[in-house]
Amino acid sequence: MKQIAINGHVIGQGHPCYIIAEIGVNHNGCLKTALELVDAAKEAGADAVKLQTWNTEAICSTASKQYWPLKLLELSQGSFNVIRAHAKKRKIDFFTTPDDRASVDFVTGNLPTPGSCLVQALKIGSGGLDPELIRYVGMLAKQEKIPVIMSTGMCDWPKVRRSVDVLAETGCKFALMHCVSAYPAKIEDMNLAMIRKLETFGVPVGLSDHSRFGGAGSVAVYAGAKLIEAHITLDPMDTEGPDHHMSMGPSTFSQYVEAIRHADQIMGTGKKQVLECERGTMKILKERK
Repeated sequence: MKQIAINGHVIGQGHPCYIIAEIGVNHNGCLKTALELVDAAKEAGADAVKLQTWNTEAICSTASKQYWPLKLLELSQGSFNVIRAHAKKRKIDFFTTPDDRASVDFVTGNLPTPGSCLVQALKIGSGGLDPELIRYVGMLAKQEKIPVIMSTGMCDWPKVRRSVDVLAETGCKFALMHCVSAYPAKIEDMNLAMIRKLETFGVPVGLSDHSRFGGAGSVAVYAGAKLIEAHITLDPMDTEGPDHHMSMGPSTFSQYVEAIRHADQIMGTGKKQVLECERGTMKILKERK
């Protein structure tokens, strides 16, 4: 299996599971809340935080009922840069899901001047599996020497294969995420066996977790996940917004991270050898003879 690296974190076989705290839109358009969520993710033990980035006019008609709800959640480029700087200060990786070409240009530094990338990876969300956007994200990721993480929700297997083919053609390094695009996703719909099937592409595979089942992350590790993403919020009960109800508060997210770390330890290396902890038992058995 190939590996990818995000800011020095190697992701793949034999390496710890990479955990992404998905802020998404749970900042509700508020810079202060976004910064607090970065802090909460760091304190919970996550490896990275991720936002969603878009230009409302590029993805939604002004006549649509979704226009103003999206516009109110949209972060300015100035706010994005403040959050990025704060994540760097807190020593937690930072990247985003850009939903349109202009946002891809902004976060990769392609405009106005190529070579000033603002993120350490790019995510292609399940709703963004348009071949042209995939190709554009992959092209700029290769140019900036950063990896791509692509989710596969709302896809049948032929669409997954087509999307992977488009991304692979760009020559960028990438990982795949199994995803059930329901908010929240039911346990019976999680289908974590798909992680093993996605591994047939020869790249690291993970889980984008939208369930309310706190054990989904650790079970995903047992299924082979090398990276896991889940939503974090400051208050899942009393905050208005589209994703808060299926997100974890800081203490729950911390427990979620801990369970994944324990699952990593339990899985071990897969190498069969006599362990140091077994030598005492061997000595006792030998003394019986």
